[in-house]
Amino acid sequence: MDPALRDHADHVLEANAKKVCRDAFSNARLQVTNAFLKTVKGQVTTKFRDVSDVYLTAEEYGQVSHIYYHCFHSIIV
Repeated sequence: MDPALRDHADHVLEANAKKVCRDAFSNARLQVTNAFLKTVKGQVTTKFRDVSDVYLTAEEYGQVSHIYYHCFHSIIV
């Protein structure tokens, strides 16, 4: 394979892998935030991304971490 094509393919792969990982972490954060608001605060959100501007503290994450432990564990490992 032409080295220039290989370099381009590597660049495209890296850029897309970063996007996929960023989206996965963002999605996981929104899931946990929604779970926290529902189970701890008793609030129900109408749209999944309504909480995109809400950031939980470490203590708040800990209150709902058992719900998504398998999700985080698979991302971290």
